[in-house]
Amino acid sequence: MGLDRGDVDLGSLILLIRGTKFGKCRLVPLHSSTAEHLAAYQARRDELCPHPSTSPPTRRGATNCVRIHPPRRSSSPAPAPA
Repeated sequence: MGLDRGDVDLGSLILLIRGTKFGKCRLVPLHSSTAEHLAAYQARRDELCPHPSTSPPTRRGATNCVRIHPPRRSSSPAPAPA
């Protein structure tokens, strides 16, 4: 999977995945802990490689995007691992 910087919106906790089945893209919610790890990764990456040799990130058009909703949380506790 190739993600551009613009595909990750840490403020809104959304990840944009392009080129999925039937040429669609998906808007996938991020858990706050995942966003924290991605932010730490971005900071470290930028520290190690402040001027990447690739072209600057652009916000490609996000047409035909489908929002993937997180699973509903059950009110019952999760079963204990076996």
